[in-house]
Amino acid sequence: MRMIVFLLSVFLFCSCLDDSQKQDFASLRSIPIRGEHFEEEMISTTACRINVVDSSFVVCDSNHPEALISILDEKTGKLQDGWGVRGNGPGEFQLPIFLGSSKGNDTIYIANFPAKVYAYVKNEQGKYKLVKESRIFLDKKWKGQFPMDLHRMENGYYVMTTLSGGKDFFILLDKDCREVKRFGAHPVKGMTADICDFMPLDGRMTSYGNSFYYATFKFGYIARYDISTGGEVELKWEKYLSEPKASVSEANIQMRSSENLTGFYGLAANEDYLFATYSGIYFRAFIDQNDPSANTPRTLVVFHSDGDIIGKYQLPYKSMSICLSEDNRYLYVCNSQPDVAIERFKVEDILNAE
Repeated sequence: MRMIVFLLSVFLFCSCLDDSQKQDFASLRSIPIRGEHFEEEMISTTACRINVVDSSFVVCDSNHPEALISILDEKTGKLQDGWGVRGNGPGEFQLPIFLGSSKGNDTIYIANFPAKVYAYVKNEQGKYKLVKESRIFLDKKWKGQFPMDLHRMENGYYVMTTLSGGKDFFILLDKDCREVKRFGAHPVKGMTADICDFMPLDGRMTSYGNSFYYATFKFGYIARYDISTGGEVELKWEKYLSEPKASVSEANIQMRSSENLTGFYGLAANEDYLFATYSGIYFRAFIDQNDPSANTPRTLVVFHSDGDIIGKYQLPYKSMSICLSEDNRYLYVCNSQPDVAIERFKVEDILNAE
């Protein structure tokens, strides 16, 4: 491939955010909020991904010393079930990722990245049993593919992000985990090659119903897409809380770490709102301060599902993964400092905070 590099200085909100909108978010007052911690201590050294299904936390933690997947009681945080160790054999995982649950919450789906999806059903004793294993099938014409994240929609489709291979960032899979098509607007414009490196676009995903949200980690981009029952994809909205500053070639993006503000760490959505932990700290802070947690967010941003910002809130601790209770009354936040712990906030209290 010809290396015709047309370096572009990208000082933009991808043409979607004007100066007044940038100033609006920067000038929003950050409202302090405080929740309550569970007494039960989490056995983990890192802030892991948490989700709530059938009144239990589903915790995927690739660093857990005993079980990479843990089921905790939602009310007490006590361990109910757990399985999975690191490895390549049966029942072993390289990188477990919670994908979602069936509409009635009787089945949970967990990926063993980069190649498989497992379906588990809870038995009468409250333990999860493996009932189906599916292999992920991607179009082989795209060389050097590196899938990074995967999420399941209510209608059975899956959405995957890829950090390399092809020219589209998202991959739509059917219920059998076979590729349907690729899609998605690039948060940073300028790449024109048929095979692109999307590594700087690494981010987080969540969904509600047949809508999924995606937000970048290295700068403040966030978007909502809807997936129809026929597999049609519609971009509903996209926003930038901090502008991406990068040099772009035909196949690569080089983010300028000293100029970019770190983006999003955790997302949770319901019918009306999207909750997101947002850093807003210069990306190279962890290097300058020799502290891996320097960029970890203490800011919670709440959006309406149509993309309007509801409010900006200051969390008491550095926090990463978040999820909502099934009745949407509570927001759970996985803190990383001073200890790994789950903190519970009443959604009503957050929305009414002043």
